[in-house]
Amino acid sequence: MADRGRTPRAGPRPRLRGRSALGVAVVATLGLGILAHQKSLGARPESGYRQHAELGPPAAPSGWQPAAATAATPGAAATRQSGVTFVVDREAAGGCSDEAPGTASRPWCTIARSSAALQGGDTVLVRAGVYRESIAVVSGTKADPVTYQGELGTILDGTGMGAGVHAFSVASAHHVRIRGFEVRNFRGRRGHGIDISGNSSDVEVSDVHAHDNDNGIVMRGTSSLIVLRRVRVGRSRYGVGFEDSVRGITIAGALAYDNVDANSSPATTVYVNGDGFSADRGTSDLVITDAVAIGNGDAGFDITGAGFTCTRCVAGDNAKYGFRLWQHGPSVLVDSLAYGNGWFPIQMDGEGARSIERSTILGRPGDRGNAFEVRGPSVPLTIRDSVISGFANAVFSRPFSGLDEDRNVFVSPTGALGFTPGSRSHWLLDRRP
Repeated sequence: MADRGRTPRAGPRPRLRGRSALGVAVVATLGLGILAHQKSLGARPESGYRQHAELGPPAAPSGWQPAAATAATPGAAATRQSGVTFVVDREAAGGCSDEAPGTASRPWCTIARSSAALQGGDTVLVRAGVYRESIAVVSGTKADPVTYQGELGTILDGTGMGAGVHAFSVASAHHVRIRGFEVRNFRGRRGHGIDISGNSSDVEVSDVHAHDNDNGIVMRGTSSLIVLRRVRVGRSRYGVGFEDSVRGITIAGALAYDNVDANSSPATTVYVNGDGFSADRGTSDLVITDAVAIGNGDAGFDITGAGFTCTRCVAGDNAKYGFRLWQHGPSVLVDSLAYGNGWFPIQMDGEGARSIERSTILGRPGDRGNAFEVRGPSVPLTIRDSVISGFANAVFSRPFSGLDEDRNVFVSPTGALGFTPGSRSHWLLDRRP
């Protein structure tokens, strides 16, 4: 995994493939409703995605507290009652003005106008239309967050904007909700659909589609306690990125698709990157549920941070890897699926313990021939109640210490597993042409 902006490593360039029939079927049958959400960008959850349990911010690690938020009460806003809904409508039939009071009958023209007015408990409601601007998000309070709410058809477009410009910039902001926007074309170098940086905390992003940006949604700095719900990120350099020392991230319902370096920079012959979900070393406490990474230029899930749990996650039709688990802390895959990936379904490196439970790991014709690429001398790995199939050679790319497996099924076209399975596991010989 290369950093989202650094020079990539040398190596062969893979050729991206089209969707496999299994890929389409898997995504359709997961019940996530993610692809069905294509026609309802920014809509309420019930109009597209399957309902998920409402999650509060993830609990902070024991003994740890985020930095205190700075009050966001500019000007006279601090003296009025909170809980006001301001309206932005650049296409209002009666016109709009940033000198107006921001009401339904006299709306503002720009979302940026709200920065001088919002305080804890307020909402800025953005009517449908294309807004060519970048928003500096302000803080709310723990009891009364600030909400940016886009209606169906609300688009932030960054066409022509320069390097480092984001649709939403959440810079050391706290207690923020961003909901219902499409963000696109923030293509300047390190331009993100949504950028969460500094020591931001208690930030929720939901029902957002970020596409055709340099990067999709990026969390960096010491940001913490961030929730993403029902988001889609695609056709960017990276989909969802976790950098620096971010911690305490919860994702509930996400699709990362067709992310690859060439979306933002000229094609090269060096190692082509582009991950669906990418967590750098130094990040920690990442919990993902109901997520799909499909058609990305490198890996579906590329995790180097510590403390990673992925439940009902799917990594399919990615150019190199399904899951890259080379972090320095524990990781768990539960009820998950890897299929149709170009090199290996799973790569393992580093000293962190891995656990795979009730999951299906499938190779494909033309891949590197192993279910797992092992790149460390001792990689603690537990596999339980899982199916591993479609590997042309052995299950693992080389012998290693630390394997604990039980109650699994291995399906081999040659009968060569490369190790002796446990007494309660089974292996099947697949002689089909």
